[in-house]
Amino acid sequence: MRFRKLCIISVAFLFLLTAFLLLAANSDSTWNSIFKSGIDAAAEYDKLKSEDERFTAGVSRPEAEGGKHKAEESKLSAEDGQSEVKNDRSGKEGGRFAEENDLLKKEDGRPENKNKKINVVTSIFPVYINTLNVVRDINTVSVTNLVPATEDDVHKYRLTSRDLEVLEEADVLIINGAGVETFIEDVRNLFPDLEILDLNKDIAFPKDEDRVSRHYTWLDISNTIVQLQKITQFFCSIDPENEEQFKINEGDYYVRLEMMLDRYMQVGELISNNNIAVMHGGLEYIAQNAGLNVVYSVEEELGENPSTEELKDAAVIIKERGAQVLLVDSSQRSEDLNAVALETGIELCYIDTFVDGKNEEPMSYSVYIHAMRENLNALRGALLS
Repeated sequence: MRFRKLCIISVAFLFLLTAFLLLAANSDSTWNSIFKSGIDAAAEYDKLKSEDERFTAGVSRPEAEGGKHKAEESKLSAEDGQSEVKNDRSGKEGGRFAEENDLLKKEDGRPENKNKKINVVTSIFPVYINTLNVVRDINTVSVTNLVPATEDDVHKYRLTSRDLEVLEEADVLIINGAGVETFIEDVRNLFPDLEILDLNKDIAFPKDEDRVSRHYTWLDISNTIVQLQKITQFFCSIDPENEEQFKINEGDYYVRLEMMLDRYMQVGELISNNNIAVMHGGLEYIAQNAGLNVVYSVEEELGENPSTEELKDAAVIIKERGAQVLLVDSSQRSEDLNAVALETGIELCYIDTFVDGKNEEPMSYSVYIHAMRENLNALRGALLS
């Protein structure tokens, strides 16, 4: 059995050896092809492996970039968080600014008083007209005059129950001063908190300032202009929102007053004899407008309500002092005075003293200008006759 196996193995070996030799003898190219194929296979394997590695790397790169993107997203999220913080802070600051703005609006606008009118009370008609010209076309100011036009003597006027009601609602009382309003002390006692604007507070009066005849300061156009300016300054201080309009109104009226004063001065320049006499000292303001020289004042010499004989004596003195014209308050018209004038040859010139408004028709902002023009015409006619 053992010998048999050995024989079989030997035969198989010989068979294989014979086949091998035959193949070797036929062609070496076959082996070269096989060997080369093995080498090419190995190279292809290496190439595929390299490409595979590159692909694997290509897959891992986006993952790395994804990590980068994640980092960038985290950064953006952080920035967004900061933006939210900033926006929150801006919102808080904006709220603070809004609160401050509301506070300023309350302080500056004063809405609770925005529609409240300034209640102004004037004492007498001349002050009333001067004030109206300052507040013209301004609806935040209301003006009421105290002494009625029917009052014969403002110097003797006493407060009524109606006046007390008006003063109770007043924000300010504007007076002429210079002793005209004899009731002013009663006002101060009854209304100690009421603001009073005295238009003649700083005016220096010539001679005896306590004389009633010196109280007609509004007949001096220059003084009326000063009062106009004081009224304007006052309203500009209490109602600054309308300051521009107050000053425009003042300017318009100022021009007209200046023109009227110039006309008075022209009359004085036209005459050779500028001496004149007056019934009372208040009329001296009219003479002063025209640059005339007052040589005699009847009431200053004789007191109020002189007799006919005293008037005749006064007429003689007036003519001796070189005057031919006597200025008379239009409220003092009388037959006795006219008779004295006829007898002595004195020219009477009646002047509207503008104490009240009962003689002023029609009523307008220019009523004072109209009255002073009529006085000018009367003066010119008397001096040039």
